[in-house]
Amino acid sequence: MRRVVLDCNAVDPLVDLPGAFDVVKRAVESGELELLGTHILEDELAATPNVERRAKLQAVLALTEDTPTGAFIFGVSKLGRARLGGGVESIDALRAGRTDLTHTNDALLAHTCLVEGCALVTNEEKGLRSRALKQGIEVLRSRELLAELGYRAPGQE
Repeated sequence: MRRVVLDCNAVDPLVDLPGAFDVVKRAVESGELELLGTHILEDELAATPNVERRAKLQAVLALTEDTPTGAFIFGVSKLGRARLGGGVESIDALRAGRTDLTHTNDALLAHTCLVEGCALVTNEEKGLRSRALKQGIEVLRSRELLAELGYRAPGQE
């Protein structure tokens, strides 16, 4: 079974590419894929200003397994939805010296992958991707995950 944590930007292709959501849903239902959802993903999707867009993105949350983040960061983490203690060195490396919310959220997601022993799905080309790879985290793009699940865009069957 493939287990992954989704970065917020990884959700867009899952709802935008024709048929992709159904492929992911079937994979989750069959046990081929486990999507680990965190409060970080929920919070970021909830901040989508367009109501219709937000609803489409949040549909992916119904496919996720609620998972505590791999560490707790005061002011960001939610009590009861994050693991307490540990991970300071990893979190610092994943934030690359930046303590803004974006880098902190990214670090929590990547550290969750370390704790859970799973891949991170992000469409960032630099930043989080390179920092996660340096920590030994497997990193996939949404399209790579979809390809593993047998997704073919219309016209490519």
